[in-house]
Amino acid sequence: MPIREYMESPLEQAPDERPLLTVSELAYLAGTTPGVIEQLLDWDIIAPARMEPEPGFPVETILLMRKLLRLHAGLGIDFPSLPLVLDLLDRIADLEQRLSGMHGSPTK
Repeated sequence: MPIREYMESPLEQAPDERPLLTVSELAYLAGTTPGVIEQLLDWDIIAPARMEPEPGFPVETILLMRKLLRLHAGLGIDFPSLPLVLDLLDRIADLEQRLSGMHGSPTK
């Protein structure tokens, strides 16, 4: 095995080559149960990078899961409503970024 391959961390690898998390691993790392992961899969709220032989999730899904769980537990948002709330939060962040760009640019 070449030294470079041995030294590469999973995050340095191309997305296609990174190891994927199983449902159980994702649940553990996100602080929930496999049943919750399966519900979110059923409602198409999260999507695995692959489905066969079992669902496999990129590591980045942990951050999304933690956000979803905070919205659900902290604000009482039911799972089917989470995609709408995420979309609205993204729109707000986009508008805030645009506003800060307008106020931060020098006037001529």
